[in-house]
Amino acid sequence: MGHLIESLSHYARVVERDRKLGPTDCAASAREACANLQLQLDRQGKEAEGANGEKVTLGELPTVLADYNQLMLLFQNLIGNALKFRAVDRPPRVEVGAAQEQDTWRFWVRDNGIGIEAPFLRRIFNLGERAAREASRYPGTGYGLHICEKIVTRLGGQIWAESGPENGSTFHFTLPVSSGQA
Repeated sequence: MGHLIESLSHYARVVERDRKLGPTDCAASAREACANLQLQLDRQGKEAEGANGEKVTLGELPTVLADYNQLMLLFQNLIGNALKFRAVDRPPRVEVGAAQEQDTWRFWVRDNGIGIEAPFLRRIFNLGERAAREASRYPGTGYGLHICEKIVTRLGGQIWAESGPENGSTFHFTLPVSSGQA
């Protein structure tokens, strides 16, 4: 019940508030998301820690026109899912990166986790939707990816996932290149 209330609170903040957008350092928001997740992982124990203690690799990330807290929540949800849906037979690896493609930035969060079956890829961004095979094995409310979609679309971008069972997942999202920033 606590997870549901927290998810609804995050959802309300994304949907109901009109945020002022400004230049936002994606690297800083991704680092804060990782720090928040580290606190959660520390409470759960070190079972998700990789061979060198490194779980998440952040590539060079741009500055975009966004709301810092919402961008941090976007990264926290995507990276958190990558760590949560890890394969039990290998240490988790998560890579976060971005590349400029004409007038947009394309971001990715790539993992080596359990993956998502093709029939669920189109539905995972629906409110409360979860891929059926994970629903009973992993905690969650199914709000996280819907919140991610709301954040990205409000900023003028798109979000999608590529995956296959046991092949990990890559979540992509685009955001416009702000004028004067590349």
